Amino acid sequence: MGFALLSASVSCFTQVYPALARRRALALRLTSVATAGTLDRLDALGPDQGAALVRSISASLADSIADLGQNSEIYYFTEKDPRMSMPHAAGTLLTLRDAAERSGHESVRAEGRALRVLIDDLARLLREQYPRTRGESTEAVLRSAAVHHGHDFGDARPPG
Repeated sequence: MGFALLSASVSCFTQVYPALARRRALALRLTSVATAGTLDRLDALGPDQGAALVRSISASLADSIADLGQNSEIYYFTEKDPRMSMPHAAGTLLTLRDAAERSGHESVRAEGRALRVLIDDLARLLREQYPRTRGESTEAVLRSAAVHHGHDFGDARPPG
């Protein structure tokens, strides 16, 4: 019995903590993009760099969604630091999506559409698996998750 409990504990740590680290890293990435003002100048990056930025964030978001689907308990881990809180940074995610979809470059718009699908998938997963995340729209569900995690919903730009 002791060996089984030890094995279960080790298994939990090896699955949960890397997933939490990926989620925190995505939140930090979104925070840095917002703080650097990149969201306001997405088109200035050019089509290749803008598309690459949106694509890399989409890939990280896809990993986080897969982690949440596989390890549902990670939803209940909250971050004190809003810079590392994915529910707080979700507003920045929506701002990035909107900026990408408005871009003057088709490659960036295409990545924005893909990001929209992933964000909607995240909201659907939250709505289905976690009764405290309520709302009809994607934004309402993400806003509910931020409140549940004790953070304001909004983009990660610093005040002022």
